[in-house]
Amino acid sequence: MTNLALSGLAAETYVLLTTYRKSGEAVSTPVWIAQSADGQVLVTTGETSGKVKRIRQNPQVELVACDMRGGIREGATPVQAYAEIAPDADTRVLIEAALKEKYGVRYTAVRLAGALKSKTAGSVVLRISTVATETTATD
Repeated sequence: MTNLALSGLAAETYVLLTTYRKSGEAVSTPVWIAQSADGQVLVTTGETSGKVKRIRQNPQVELVACDMRGGIREGATPVQAYAEIAPDADTRVLIEAALKEKYGVRYTAVRLAGALKSKTAGSVVLRISTVATETTATD
């Protein structure tokens, strides 16, 4: 699979992001996804989420088009990829712009609700690619 497959998934409203526990058990979560102006495929999640913990241990992920409850869309093709936690402010700006453009008022409302609900945890950006980088390689 190429990044073209990821670009196709980035056009979906929801994708099921599957991460893996140390035991190899798959854990799937529906997420919003967007492609930034510079072509990066990005997801945002809470910095203390299980996804982040699992990605730190194993950057391999699977993505597939789904509905808002995680039901895989009929005929959807899973894409094997790697997730990298992108801590830099530039990537944060890119995903904010991409998600606002794609989801509009829904994204703004979710961000505001999240800010009101959680005073301790922030969010992080996951950069998704079909190629492992040095920062996504596991020991």
